Amino acid sequence: MLMRRGLIALALGFSFFIHMPAAQAQDMGQVGQMFDSFTVSLVAASRCDQPDERTMSRFMGNLMIVQDAILGEYRKRYPRADEATLLGIIDRRINQLGGNVEKAIAQRGCMDASIIRLVRLFELNARPDLFQPDQAGSK
Repeated sequence: MLMRRGLIALALGFSFFIHMPAAQAQDMGQVGQMFDSFTVSLVAASRCDQPDERTMSRFMGNLMIVQDAILGEYRKRYPRADEATLLGIIDRRINQLGGNVEKAIAQRGCMDASIIRLVRLFELNARPDLFQPDQAGSK
């Protein structure tokens, strides 16, 4: 549980980098912030680190869980919207965030401290136990 809280806190710490209006990020809550952390860390790692196939596969599995969760949040927020509309909203969010990371990499390079933190966040987001139930309380 403590590790999971630490990951969430780390993800929230990158909100300065995302340049998303605070109200929009708060409206989506934890799911939106986690989705954003997956998005920006994927762009940074893909551009600056070239993750191996196994790590990328684990990351993508975790990303699918987060994508399903954010799609569920958008369904609640926009109950009359069809699937294509909701996926379009998510796609615009991805493009906005990814573009911000691409711009930062172009301006500051992969060795910038904020980019290095995003690459490390990618590694955390790729953990195979990221969404496993906490084992500490089961003894």
